[in-house]
Amino acid sequence: MKRVITAIVVVAIFLPVLIFSDTLIFPIAISLMGGIAAFEILSIRGLHKKPYLLIPSVIFVMICPLVSGTDFFPALISRNYNFLVVSFPAYLILMFFLAITFNRKVAFSDITYLSMCISYVALAMFSVPFIKERARLDYLLLIICPCVTDIFALYGGKKFGNKKLCPAVSQHKTVAGFFFGILGGVVGAVAYGIVRYAVIKGEFDVLFLVVSGIGISIVGQYGDLAASIMKRSSGVKDFGNIFPGHGGIMDRFDSILASFACAFIFLTTYKGIFSLI
Repeated sequence: MKRVITAIVVVAIFLPVLIFSDTLIFPIAISLMGGIAAFEILSIRGLHKKPYLLIPSVIFVMICPLVSGTDFFPALISRNYNFLVVSFPAYLILMFFLAITFNRKVAFSDITYLSMCISYVALAMFSVPFIKERARLDYLLLIICPCVTDIFALYGGKKFGNKKLCPAVSQHKTVAGFFFGILGGVVGAVAYGIVRYAVIKGEFDVLFLVVSGIGISIVGQYGDLAASIMKRSSGVKDFGNIFPGHGGIMDRFDSILASFACAFIFLTTYKGIFSLI
């Protein structure tokens, strides 16, 4: 019951963010989510108690969606690619220097963990407004497919799952759940396409929807496993308890973050998005 109530509250909070996605509310909300996610990544290893790690990591992640929301910050339109090229290596170099400076206070393994995880989340947060401004309604696929995937994987795994998918990372993921999740991704994508076609009478490309559903579902499930390996390596069950019964931001949005990050890489590589700016 707690999980159901929390799910309703989450929808009530984030539905207005989607409704007002063409205003400053959207990148600001994503920025706040990013800050919380960064804090969770640090806190599960006790690194939030070290301000020289906490402050640059949280600020770095929170700036990313604000910079990429180019419709709201037109002065940055020609600079968001430069921001990526400079900021990510700069953050990694800073972490390397901090590992040397504070070598007696923080383990190098913790710096490695932090550098990888924060960079991953920062890229995902940068990607959300960036893709939303260019893909318009189709960015919703990157939210809908992972959510439907999670539902199908959960119930499909419970009903038919015997063989574990990746027991060293997660004891709850099963092979059956993985394939049911892919089915869910396709169902979510096609359902989105049907609603989109009914509302705006746009093109209904079944092949695009099916391929997108499969790809987003697989990436999202890997994102779920990525969050699991972060927690397992840190000896915790959840990233936080901001959502009772669901955990923290990283627990709730792990698959969506992976979907946006990978979609950004795909679009910039194969679609030449930066040629538009």
